[in-house]
Amino acid sequence: MNGLSPSYFNYLKECYELDTRTINLTNFYSRKVENRLWVEGTDEVLNGELPYLPILDDYAESIQHNLEAYSKEKSLYAFAHFVVGSMNGHRVCAPIIFVPSQVIEKDGFNYLELNHSRKFLNYNFLNSFKKEGTPPFEELFDFLFESEVIDFGISSKIATVLETHFEDISSDGMRFFPELLPEKKVKALRPKGKFKAIAGMGVGVLRYSSKTLGISSELKELTKTKTYSNSLIQVLKPTGEKGSKSTVLPRVPAILSTAQKRILRNAQQYTKSVVIGPPGTGKSFTIANMAVDHVLRGESILIVSKTDNAVDVILDKLESLGIGKACIRAGKQDYLKELKGRIQNMLSRKFSTSSVDGLRFLKRDADHLQTDLNSLGTSFHNGMEKELSWGDFLFENRDKSSIIKTLRKKYIAWRVKNKVPNWKVTKEYYDKRELLIEKHKELVLWSYDLQLASFLKSHRSELSHFLKALRARTLAKQEALFQELDFNKLLRTFPIWLCKLSDLYEVLPLQAGLFDMLVIDEASQCDLASVMPAIQRAKKMCVVGDPNQLRHFSFVSRAQQGALERKYNLQEADSALLNYRETSVLDLCFEQCGSNDQVVFLDEHFRGNEQLMSFSNETFYESRLKIMKSLPIHQYQSLSIENCGGTRNSKGVNDIEIVKIVEKIQEIIALADFTKAVSSIGVISPFRKQSERLLEEIQLAISAEILDKHQILVGTPYSFQGNERDIMLMSWCIDDSTHNSAIRYINNDQVFNVAITRAKHNLIHFTSFEIEKLTHGTLLRDYLSSVKKNLINEVQAIDVRDEFMQEVSQWLSEISCDHQCDYKVASIPVDILITDNKNYKAIDLVGFPGEFFDTISLNQYMLLHRAGVSVFPLPYSYWYLNREFAKKEFLEFLYRDKD
Repeated sequence: MNGLSPSYFNYLKECYELDTRTINLTNFYSRKVENRLWVEGTDEVLNGELPYLPILDDYAESIQHNLEAYSKEKSLYAFAHFVVGSMNGHRVCAPIIFVPSQVIEKDGFNYLELNHSRKFLNYNFLNSFKKEGTPPFEELFDFLFESEVIDFGISSKIATVLETHFEDISSDGMRFFPELLPEKKVKALRPKGKFKAIAGMGVGVLRYSSKTLGISSELKELTKTKTYSNSLIQVLKPTGEKGSKSTVLPRVPAILSTAQKRILRNAQQYTKSVVIGPPGTGKSFTIANMAVDHVLRGESILIVSKTDNAVDVILDKLESLGIGKACIRAGKQDYLKELKGRIQNMLSRKFSTSSVDGLRFLKRDADHLQTDLNSLGTSFHNGMEKELSWGDFLFENRDKSSIIKTLRKKYIAWRVKNKVPNWKVTKEYYDKRELLIEKHKELVLWSYDLQLASFLKSHRSELSHFLKALRARTLAKQEALFQELDFNKLLRTFPIWLCKLSDLYEVLPLQAGLFDMLVIDEASQCDLASVMPAIQRAKKMCVVGDPNQLRHFSFVSRAQQGALERKYNLQEADSALLNYRETSVLDLCFEQCGSNDQVVFLDEHFRGNEQLMSFSNETFYESRLKIMKSLPIHQYQSLSIENCGGTRNSKGVNDIEIVKIVEKIQEIIALADFTKAVSSIGVISPFRKQSERLLEEIQLAISAEILDKHQILVGTPYSFQGNERDIMLMSWCIDDSTHNSAIRYINNDQVFNVAITRAKHNLIHFTSFEIEKLTHGTLLRDYLSSVKKNLINEVQAIDVRDEFMQEVSQWLSEISCDHQCDYKVASIPVDILITDNKNYKAIDLVGFPGEFFDTISLNQYMLLHRAGVSVFPLPYSYWYLNREFAKKEFLEFLYRDKD
C-alpha cells in the first residue's frame, strides 16, 4: 500500500464520527450524561475569547479515570445552547450543539479544550421539530459548520433558523448570549406550549452509540495496520482485473438464472464484483446461494449490511436452503445471546463423525447427474436444430411426391420414430435437475456435519475460548481474548457469518483476509467509512445493491469534508474515495470495475405483477426487468386510487387520509376473518409526521395481536427498503395548496422508487388532490396518470395466421382446453399458453416455417419453469407424421401434475 492509507483512514474516521455521533440526547440531566458540569456566568470559550476552560483538579481527575477505563466506549463533550420543555410527560433539556473536547494540563493546571472543527448538531432531537419540506441540516446550519467559534452572531442565526424552520420553538433566550443562563433557572424552567431555546453551556461524558464505537475504533486500527487484505487493496488502489479462468461448478440446491450463475462465477474469479439488484429480483436468494457455494468449496463467507433487517432476510433464505446451522448471526442483544447459547450447546454435546465415504459417494452421484444434464442439454439443442430443418422440409414438400422427396420424407419419418421425443428429453432434464438439487441439499449438510465433527474432535478448546471472549465485559478484555484465538480454525465450524456492519467489532477480530469472501448487501446505503473494516476482513468481496433505491444520507457538510481533506493533505487523491457525503460503496465499486463482466444485473422480478412494476421498470430500469408474475392469474386490478378530499394541516398531517386508511385496514382484517386468507399489510407515507400519526391511530384502533397477525408495518420509504407486504396503503399527504417544497421532496428518484415497489398484490393510493394540478414532469403526476390509464381489459383474441398454431389451437378448443396463443411470460414469447384450471403449461411449436418457426432455448425453458410454467416442445415433424402419438403424449404431460 502507498502512503495514502493512514491519512485516508483518519479522514474517514473523522467524517464518520461527525456523521454518526448524533446521540439522541433529550435531557442533559439524564443518566446518559456522566461527569456532568453546568458552566455559569459569561461565556469566553465557545466564542473563542479564551482557548481553554479552566476546570477543578478533582473534576478533571474524575473525567480522566472514566475515559481511561472506557477509552473506546466513552467520549467527552461540551454542549452549547439548549432546548427546554417537556415531551410525552418527560422533561426536556436537550443540547443543540455537541463539541468534542478533551482535558489538557498546562503549567500544572487542568483545562477543557474544545475541538470546534468537529462539532455537530443533536440531529435526532432537532429532526423531530423540523418542518416538512425544509432544506437539509447542512444547508440550514452551514454558517455554524464553517465558523471556528460559536459567538453572538452565530447564536443569533441559530435562533432565527429554529424559529423559521422548526415547529414550537421560541428562541429569544439564545439572543442573550454570551450570557449563560444559570443552572438554577434552567432547572426551574417549565415552559407551556412552545419549547424554549436558551443560551447555555454544559460539559459531560457520553457513551458512544454502538454504531459509532466499533467502526470508529477499527478505522483507527487501520491507520496502524501494515498488512491489508486483497479486497481492501483493490478498493484503495484499484487495478484492472482480468479474472481467474479456473472455476468450480456451483453445487447449490436451487435452480439459478443465467445472471445468478454469473454472480457465483464472478465471486470465484474476481477480487471485487458488483451485483445490481432492482426491487424483488432475488438479491437475498442469490446471496444465500453464494454462501452455500462457498461452504461446499470449503471456504468462509461474511455477509454484512447496514441494517439488521437486511441481514435477517438473508438468514431466512439460508435456513430455507437447509444450511442454517452453519451460520452465525452475530450482533448485539438477542443475537449475541443466541450465539452464546448455541456454542454452549455444541460444547456440551457429542458429535458422531459422518462417513467420508458417504460424502464421496454423494459427490460422485452429483457429478454423474451434472454430466447427464450436460448431455441432455446437448441432446435438446441438437434435437431442436434437426426439428427446425425437418419441419421446414416437410412443410415445403408436403404435396410433392418425387422419388427423392419421398425417400427424404421416409428417412425423416424413420428418424422421428426412432429418436427420443423432445418432450421426453425436456422432462428428463426437469426431473434430473430437481434430483440434483436434492443431492446438493444433502451434500451441503453432509459436508458441514463432517467438517464440524472433525473440528470439535481436534479443536474444541478454540470454540470454548471463543465463548469466553464473547462473554468478556469490556472491549479491551475481549480484544485480548480474540488475539489468542485462531479464527481460521473457528471458521471451519461456522463458515457463514452474518452481521450488521456496526456490530462486527464485537464478534470478529480485525484480521486481514480472515474470510474468503465478503458480501455487502444494500450497498447503496453503506458509506465508505463503515465498510472499510469489513473489507479488511476478506480476501474477495461482492457488493450488492441498487443505485435506484435509497442511498446513504450524510450530515457532514461540504465545508467540513473539505476541511478534513486539507487537514490530511488528500486534495490530490481519487475524488470518488474522498466524496464521503455522496459516494456509497456501491457507487465506488461500480465505478472502479474495469470490465463489464464484473457487474451483473439481476433482471427477473418476482414480487409484483406487470401493473405494479410497469412504471418503475420503464422509468428507472429502461424496461430491462422480466416480470415473472405475468400469467393470466396475475392479471387483476392491482392499483387503485381513493380520493379522500382531505387537507394537509400546518403540522404536515392529513387527518382524513388517516381515517380512510384505518377504515381500509379494518376492512381487510374483516375480509381475512371471513375468508381465512391473511394478508400482510404495509402503510407508507413519504412524510414522517404523517407516518407517525398513522402509526398512533392504527395502534389505537387495532389490537397488538391483529397487528402482529397481519405483520402491519407503518413508516416512510426509509422503513420499507428491503421489506414487502401483500397489500400496501399509500398516504401521499398533500393537497392542491401544498407548498412546492413538499412536492419536490417526493420527486426524489430513489425515495419514489422504493415507495411504489413494496406491494406483492395490491397498492392503494389515498390522495387529496387533483392529479392534473400537479406540475408537469414530476414523478407523482406521471405515475398516478399512468395508474389511471392502467385499467385491466379483457385479453383480445390473437389473429393467428400460422397454420401449425391454428391446427393445434383448434384441437385444444375441441377438447375444451382453455388456452391463449402468442402470450408473453416473463418477457419470453410463448406460442400457446394452457390456462386450464389455473394449471399453467405451455406448448413450444418447433419447426413450422411460419411466424412461430423458432424454438426457445433451454435456459428460457428453465426461466419459464421458475415463473410457474412447464413447457412441452411440439415439433412439426411429429404433428405431420405421427399426430395421434403427439396428442397422446401432450395430454399425459398436461394432466400429469394436475390435482
